[in-house]
Amino acid sequence: MTKRALWLLTVVVGACSSGGGGATPDGGAGNTTGAAGSTTGAAGNATGAAGSTTGAAGSAAGAAGSSGGAAGIITPPTGAGGTVTPVGTTPPAAWTNVTANLAGMASECGNTSLLAAHPARDMLLTTVAKHGLWASTDGGASWQQLWATAGTQQITNRGSSFVFDPAHPMTFWESGIYNGPGVYRTTDDGATFSALGDAHHIDSVSVDLGDPQRQTLLAGGHEQKQTLYRSTDGGMTWTNVGTNLPMGTNFCTNALVLDKNTHLVGCSGYAGGTDGVFRTTDGGKTWTPATTASAAAVPLWASDGTIYWSLIYDKGLIKSTDQGKTWTQTIQGGALKTGHPIELPDGRIVAPGPKTLMISKDKGVSFQPVGEMLPFAPNSITYSPYRNAFFIEQFDCGNAVVAHAISRAGFDYRAP
Repeated sequence: MTKRALWLLTVVVGACSSGGGGATPDGGAGNTTGAAGSTTGAAGNATGAAGSTTGAAGSAAGAAGSSGGAAGIITPPTGAGGTVTPVGTTPPAAWTNVTANLAGMASECGNTSLLAAHPARDMLLTTVAKHGLWASTDGGASWQQLWATAGTQQITNRGSSFVFDPAHPMTFWESGIYNGPGVYRTTDDGATFSALGDAHHIDSVSVDLGDPQRQTLLAGGHEQKQTLYRSTDGGMTWTNVGTNLPMGTNFCTNALVLDKNTHLVGCSGYAGGTDGVFRTTDGGKTWTPATTASAAAVPLWASDGTIYWSLIYDKGLIKSTDQGKTWTQTIQGGALKTGHPIELPDGRIVAPGPKTLMISKDKGVSFQPVGEMLPFAPNSITYSPYRNAFFIEQFDCGNAVVAHAISRAGFDYRAP
């Protein structure tokens, strides 16, 4: 097993976003996918609101944005030793409904728009629009609400991304669109949360995890041109550095912080104008186009430093091996669905396909089907080494969580 850290398992779905599987502006659910993770890494001993901990794990990427698809978790390619011990036997490979007590819960469009496996413990996280964050520590057999005492402060947004802190296993960030504040942080594993500043309607959040103080954050505004917020005080205040993007860019909302000055943002969507990945090395004062490929959803920053980015409308995949300076398209249209790819603990890359999940053994150059036929077109995907299983989620624009919103399929990445 390689020494990697799967820390930003942030899975996101641009609920009612454009692009990907063809969702209309602020309209119905799309056919896109996304999700989180690569795995292995530092072990944790923390306990928190939603369950006990052990183990360690992974990296992944951000949140789904207006340019389509769901998203994932973003983490820098760093890690320490350690292995994850599964909590039980590998579940059956057949997809099994694990929506459990969330099914039918009153909600709205984008009802369950975000799903992630916590990298440092056996805990799954999802959001229910209007009803906060929910956690499962039994593989999806049951779900418990985080911050149950919040009252009117409860998180009501439609979740779009998670970022997990590799040095502090009880700290993570959540972003979301509509319904109140757009960025939250918890330092006690979800027992309580704090809204960060006046950021609202946010498609993705990314954090400079190379800074011990976690001072630099980027947050992309949902379906808004030249709207990309930056904070240098941990989220207390925000400045719109999106106004410094070239005039005429499309929606630029899928953010990736490489360090306090170097950031990337993906641009695409239905607004027209210039698509692509833009890069800054001066904290957002100026932006340079690195590619005109229509980057959608949140990218995967893999453990070997490679960055993978899905393209809008199922047009394929691009990757960069030089921190986003240059890009190569590895997969053409039709083979993958738009969304966030994830990394397994052994370094293989997994992305949603038209009928099954797809896996790559050659750093995204080619993909082959893995597992059984998908029960639905997932909005986001994640992998838990604690459960030896993939998890996927979907949402609709109804007023309740769909009966088959979350599904699980056993997969042991260690098996031949």
